[in-house]
Amino acid sequence: MPRPSLAGYLVSLGALAACADGTAPPRPERPSLNKKAAYVRIDGVISRTNEWRDAASLKFMVNAPEGLVPAELLSMRDEANLYFAVIIQRPAGGLDGEAIIAFDNDNDGERELYDDQIFAGGVPPARGLADAHLGSEGTTFDALEGGTNDGDAAVASTATTTTYEIRHPLNSGDLYDVALTKAAPRVGLELLVRIAIPGLAGPLIDSGEFTHTQVASWGVFCTLTAFPSTSITGCPSGEIASVRVTPNPDTHEVRLITMGPHQTFIQPLGLFAYDYLGNPMPTTSCTWSSSDESVVDVDDQGHISTGANTGTALIIASCPNRVALLQQGTVKVTVQ
Repeated sequence: MPRPSLAGYLVSLGALAACADGTAPPRPERPSLNKKAAYVRIDGVISRTNEWRDAASLKFMVNAPEGLVPAELLSMRDEANLYFAVIIQRPAGGLDGEAIIAFDNDNDGERELYDDQIFAGGVPPARGLADAHLGSEGTTFDALEGGTNDGDAAVASTATTTTYEIRHPLNSGDLYDVALTKAAPRVGLELLVRIAIPGLAGPLIDSGEFTHTQVASWGVFCTLTAFPSTSITGCPSGEIASVRVTPNPDTHEVRLITMGPHQTFIQPLGLFAYDYLGNPMPTTSCTWSSSDESVVDVDDQGHISTGANTGTALIIASCPNRVALLQQGTVKVTVQ
């Protein structure tokens, strides 16, 4: 697939109209929105008066290990940058996590090669942004393919919240980045939040040791508008945003599972799905699978059993959304 051209994103610069006496009119005052964003400090802390006062807001529910918890996505801009904050109403507890913003660069509703992706995360306090794009084999960092790492991010945690703050250029000139201008003010936006499950042991974010929340749903985008002011609209409800796999249907707590050889769970695993607003979604179309059936097997009803082998496997519940993309919930099972 060819790379998208940036020609459609360039905006021409017009001269100010002259006054009757031949002089240029005074430059208009910039909107307060642009002034305020210039004072955002990327530190993961939202405590200074009015720092995010003029930001667009999108409230959603995050799939945390203990249950659904409230969260909020904020966005604003100045003349050069986009700013995002993801505020989750729970402490990180000294564990890892990640906030990923994926863009639909041409705003056509389709996930395509070279679409921009930005990553913020780590065990708080942490700093640093990874600037990437969708490559032919998945996520690829821009700097590895001739691009640049554009922006900054920080994550911090208090006794009640975990906050990610992100800065990314409106138009960096990097072929892999979004290019937002007055002539091309809109872009598709998708947010993914990952939260570590207590007891994790592996360093990999897809190890089955994290919960996942998509806003609005996998491959279903909201619309971010940057000009004349910032807004987040068009996030469809009624789409599966998170899938929870629990040890049994009577609990909503997500945890890692340890079993012995030749053991069977009498009860099936619990399976719960929600949209990004926290509304329950049907799970009748969901299917079960195991990443290694020689270690842990799962049947169509979610019953798991082990044989003679020890090791680890992921039990995966795959639930399709309306565009037939699979939102997945996983649990790591260790047999020892």
